[in-house]
Amino acid sequence: MSGNVSLMGVAGPTSDPLIQVKEVFWRPSTSTTIAKIGQAVCYNSDLAADYKERTTTPVDSQAASNNTGTPYAEGSQTYNARIFVVEEPAAGNLDAFAGVVLELGPNGGADGDKLKIAVPNGVSMIPVLTDQNCVQGATVLAVKAGSAAFTAPSAGASRVVAVAEETVDRSAANGLVWARVRPVVPHGVVVEDHTANDTLLAAESGSIHTNAGASGAITLTLPSGAPAGTIFTFVVAAAQNLAIRAGSGDKIIFGATAGLADGGTLTLAPGDANNVGMCITLVALSSGDWLPISAFVQAASGSEGS
Repeated sequence: MSGNVSLMGVAGPTSDPLIQVKEVFWRPSTSTTIAKIGQAVCYNSDLAADYKERTTTPVDSQAASNNTGTPYAEGSQTYNARIFVVEEPAAGNLDAFAGVVLELGPNGGADGDKLKIAVPNGVSMIPVLTDQNCVQGATVLAVKAGSAAFTAPSAGASRVVAVAEETVDRSAANGLVWARVRPVVPHGVVVEDHTANDTLLAAESGSIHTNAGASGAITLTLPSGAPAGTIFTFVVAAAQNLAIRAGSGDKIIFGATAGLADGGTLTLAPGDANNVGMCITLVALSSGDWLPISAFVQAASGSEGS
């Protein structure tokens, strides 16, 4: 029930011609809710039934003779509806984010329809329904309880799953935007170890970045114009300088001064292995500048951008 669909020739920015597709059944928690092209859907991860909503697993005699007992592999897991039945996003199912609706079935998106969804893989560009003013490569989008459209992350029930890959304002009315959509990481946070210079994306907000394995000093550059609330933590895991550079037009605010000049660099300088564990967390302000909100630092130095 999965495959690929070619979107070559579709109007818009340069698109990934290959999107992973899966067929699922639309069973919204509110039966009158109609599925929309581009909306977010989540698996019904606690449904105690198979994909035909049978509460007992069918047994196939031939399968039983082969010591499987069921006519399909998922059946031995008792409830395969949890990977084939989708519903609207809700507080209890966000970690089971399934993907984006690409095509409605014969029921036109009504309860019980068979939908085709784009599987989130973090690589393919997918047209998603959103209510945000999107900036290419900077606007992060979240799946949120009670919202069919991808929207801004909030302190409530939401998960960041996408970054816009098109500059278009959809704040006046919900509309489609090209985006790269990734799966939810349901437990803990993403930790990335860097051994070379790198530039972070706003879509990586909430992640931890270290220099574990680095044999020399490295520089990590913050995304320019990141949305307010974008947050990163940096940790010295190797006894090498870890520099954090603000993007063009932004600055890092710290100490008793107004901050470094635009594009300036804050360096965590451990000096020796005893200082491994130095860390700092930076959050983006509405101005685009960055403010430390916590730190464990034995020695830090600042230098102006060139």
